Amino acid sequence: MLKEIQNIRIKPLGWITAGIYGIILAFAYLHALRNLIFVDWNRENYTHCYFIPFLVMFLIWNKRQQLNAVRTYSSWMGLIPFITGVSFFWLGELGGAHVVLYFSLWFVIIGLIWMHMGWPTIRIIWFALAMIPAMFPLPNFLTGYISHQLQLISLKLGVSVVQLFGLPVTREGNYIEFGLIQMLALEAGIGLRYFILIMLSGLVLAYFFKAHTWKRIMLFLSSIPLAIAVNSLGIALTAFFFSIWGATVAERFFDWFSGLMMFLLALAFLLIEMLVLWRICPANKRKSSEGAQEKGPRGEEAQEREPMHPCITASPRRRVSVCIVGILVLGLTLGLSRAMEFREKMPAARLFNQFPMEIGEWTGTRQTVEQTLLNALFFNDYIIANYQNKQGKEINFYVAYYDSQTKGESIQPPSTGLPARWTFRESKNAKVILIAHSLPSIEVNRAFLEKQGAKQLVYFWYPMRGRILTESYQVKLANFWDAVTRQRTDGALVRVITPVDKSERMIDAEVRLACFVREVVPILDQFIPK
Repeated sequence: MLKEIQNIRIKPLGWITAGIYGIILAFAYLHALRNLIFVDWNRENYTHCYFIPFLVMFLIWNKRQQLNAVRTYSSWMGLIPFITGVSFFWLGELGGAHVVLYFSLWFVIIGLIWMHMGWPTIRIIWFALAMIPAMFPLPNFLTGYISHQLQLISLKLGVSVVQLFGLPVTREGNYIEFGLIQMLALEAGIGLRYFILIMLSGLVLAYFFKAHTWKRIMLFLSSIPLAIAVNSLGIALTAFFFSIWGATVAERFFDWFSGLMMFLLALAFLLIEMLVLWRICPANKRKSSEGAQEKGPRGEEAQEREPMHPCITASPRRRVSVCIVGILVLGLTLGLSRAMEFREKMPAARLFNQFPMEIGEWTGTRQTVEQTLLNALFFNDYIIANYQNKQGKEINFYVAYYDSQTKGESIQPPSTGLPARWTFRESKNAKVILIAHSLPSIEVNRAFLEKQGAKQLVYFWYPMRGRILTESYQVKLANFWDAVTRQRTDGALVRVITPVDKSERMIDAEVRLACFVREVVPILDQFIPK
């Protein structure tokens, strides 16, 4: 180890360049990194991300001998991911999307390494670089969809296992019922918080597994059904405990099993699978390993002797040119993002405290939002009210208005601020016909809220500077374009909710919401700027 350290040639210019890059990137991505570490990684599904940076550093350190032996050179080909990362920076900065900024930093890092150290270095540490996006959270809409599907699969399998043993079990949404009275509330998503961690473990084990490619692929792919199977096992065992000892013991077991024990059990299965795969075709395995060891030194020598491409060079002058271009582009990007104001604050046309509480047949009562939630949502004005008609049917109406959207202070998902234990399920778009309006109809997003068999119908949409949008990614793209062309990123989220009684048809709730939306949209036009 001491000899390896002594053989590393430390070039002062390289350290100075790395320091300059580090300072510029730290200031350019400061807000994004702060949000990643202190907000996103604190979410229950992403606490494992705190360990990913250490894993990346270990993977790079594990390749130290090859990195010391490889010849580095400057390459203009690295400008491809570098410029891609800078473009993503502006898309995330002006669109207010943290996820885009995370990937921007990833592309910039890859580009800088490629520009200054060449493709052979990228080829050596490719897996470490590929693991960096594992630190980034998935978009909310994707997280919700994947979690919902995995929950359904886990619950179906868990219930099937219990039914095989003759217990009278039925499934209702995310809950398991015993008989007509007793009900065991099983939040299947609790165990699935380790789903991503199990997949990452399978990926890392497959990377270090010295075997045929098909075995490594099989090991990784098996982690997906394994995570579901382990979670289903936890649900089935919880159901057994409930039938014998009651809800208290069952809930304590599920809380215990869905945590570290679930991950350790899955990891044990992966290690056993590795052992089984290792013993399959052992002769071919040894032959392949010996061949790889024999070809290794010759491959490195061939790599040392391969001719350079016209786009790459080991010339000191070219190294300085690449360094100047990289620092200049990043410096200009940082300066423009701090010095220029791309967003003008556009106040609401009217304050929402003037919003009428009498709309057609509907009479409303204003509600308030807790101060802690107000501090987290960053909107400039809002209204939340419960409207009721003469038949006693209710509609919850909510509008949050932002005079300017920036990263971290942009429109939140429609599920934000909902009562605890209600599960938000997005469905599909619906069209609402308007009367006496400039638009013949508007497209809204249709979703459901579910809780212990109860259901509520939700319509939501985003009025954006004369547009009606239904998806969060559309909001980000519109913010980016209008920040550049119109210096505006103001907008709003509109959400209406009505309970769906068990005694009524779904179409009745659909008609009720559509009628309310038809009457409220012309009034909203008086409050939200075009």
